[in-house]
Amino acid sequence: MKKEIKRLSEQYQFFHWHLEFPDVFRVPAKEKAENEKTGWMGGFDVVLGNPPWEKITTLEREFFASIPEIVAEKRGNRRRALISDLERSEPKLYKMWLEQKRFDYSYAHFLSSSGYLPLSAVGELNLYPLFVETADMLIRLSGRAGLVIKTGMMMSPTWADFASYLLDHNRVHSALDFRNWRGWFPDIGYHERFTLLTVKSES
Repeated sequence: MKKEIKRLSEQYQFFHWHLEFPDVFRVPAKEKAENEKTGWMGGFDVVLGNPPWEKITTLEREFFASIPEIVAEKRGNRRRALISDLERSEPKLYKMWLEQKRFDYSYAHFLSSSGYLPLSAVGELNLYPLFVETADMLIRLSGRAGLVIKTGMMMSPTWADFASYLLDHNRVHSALDFRNWRGWFPDIGYHERFTLLTVKSES
């Protein structure tokens, strides 16, 4: 099984935590009995991150930033009509757009249907909840994961099940909420709310 996974990772160039960090996830023999009770299979002592706060959707205005007419058009139906016209006037660019949309759909479909991230890969997918659930799975029994996330993850109905899981299973070590009043993140509005979330493994 491991050889096949390694072969596939080399063929498709995907990142696999257990292949990249085998020593981190290798369980010492002396801890095997305890592992059988807890289900723990190793992991990192500390995971730190400031995950991107981006949806897995390529925006039309961003993709076609070089075309002023599309960027300026506020009506979605009219903007899509302008994009459709590119099939004749700019076929290469139009093809790139279709390929990007197909990639976005395939990426989101894989995350939602794989079952790997059942609590965060829901609704209109955003990257930072996916990072939090991944970090939660990567830490060892006594580990901690600290991430800067948007406060919405802990309050939005979209991730209500995820937030409930973290709270009900005593996974939250701390959650410090703040606004960007002093411009710590200069490219983001001052009214945005963020949380310094620390997740722990033990219950």
